[in-house]
Amino acid sequence: MDVSNILASHAAKFQSIDVEKETPLDVDTGFLTVTDLNPIDEDSYSTNLEEYLQSTARDGIQALIASLYSLPTKPSPRATPSYNPPS
Repeated sequence: MDVSNILASHAAKFQSIDVEKETPLDVDTGFLTVTDLNPIDEDSYSTNLEEYLQSTARDGIQALIASLYSLPTKPSPRATPSYNPPS
């Protein structure tokens, strides 16, 4: 039984977790903030504001979560905490 077509169609429903911008996002894991210095795409902004804002917010959250998962961790019996840089 070949399920590669089913898996490919299922995977196509999900967006990539990679954030690609002309100017990279500025992520500060100490303050848990992301700053996007890219210019606003006026066509997308004026055509569908809600979709544009959701897309921009998604990119910022993806970048923040990716940077948090790249922080060093130290296993302990109760949990696996990560060590954030000082804010």
